[in-house]
Amino acid sequence: MASEAERLIAAAREAAQAGRLDEAERLCAAVAAGDVAESEALNLRGAVAGMRGDLAAAAALFRRVLERQPGNAKAAFNLGECCRRQGDVAGALAGYARAIESDPDLLDAYRHGALAAKTEAARAAEAGEEGIARYARGRAANYLNALALKLEAGDPAAAEAAYREAAALAPEDTAVLVNLGELLLALGRPEEAEAALRQAVALAPSPQAQTNLGVALATLGRGEAAIDAYRAALALKPDHLNAHCNLGGALAAAGRRVEALAAFRTALTLRPGHALALVQLVYQR
Repeated sequence: MASEAERLIAAAREAAQAGRLDEAERLCAAVAAGDVAESEALNLRGAVAGMRGDLAAAAALFRRVLERQPGNAKAAFNLGECCRRQGDVAGALAGYARAIESDPDLLDAYRHGALAAKTEAARAAEAGEEGIARYARGRAANYLNALALKLEAGDPAAAEAAYREAAALAPEDTAVLVNLGELLLALGRPEEAEAALRQAVALAPSPQAQTNLGVALATLGRGEAAIDAYRAALALKPDHLNAHCNLGGALAAAGRRVEALAAFRTALTLRPGHALALVQLVYQR
């Protein structure tokens, strides 16, 4: 059964959504001080103040919530929004970061964090502070990269758009390109995946980028090039399990079974009982 405070807050939320702001404030104020729901009432009062355009009052209320509940992600996000609307980009970014720390699945914090960082980059560029602008663009790209990772399973199209925007903001960020390549592979677009992964490898070769490039090449029927990519990954990280397994598969497909057996044996040495390597080893033998 809902408590009196919960009923007041529910009624206040309904009033706020209907634009009856005075009524919403009155209902929130009726929640007793010290009640477990007081922080929620303060948060809603802050939202109402923001709807009125009184951002200073809204920010003060959100800070009161955070004094009581330092891990309140909603209040931290709302405080970040107040700061952003007041032109305080640093305060906004701090609020979004705090919100994400408390609730890593709060997607709006990533979206708005990217917006705030892009604003910071634009201001710095206009002021001729290219170093700060570059850092801010990288920060925006990090937010977009994290957002895309969260979106991949449920909304791959939005995830791809976020990765591409991140790559445009920070073309030197190989992590974004590798993640984009992995998503494109999962979406069945190996040609585009190859392009993204080759760009990543050209910037900074990594075992993951080389291995994924090998997968793209193998999917495109370019077996020897895939073998070269897997060997390049192993040159960087000799104990890269996926590279050994994929190398074994590519060698087997090329009819080089002795080499394939060696690759699968190495994989099993790295992880005894690995199902794929074990099945392939038995099949090739």
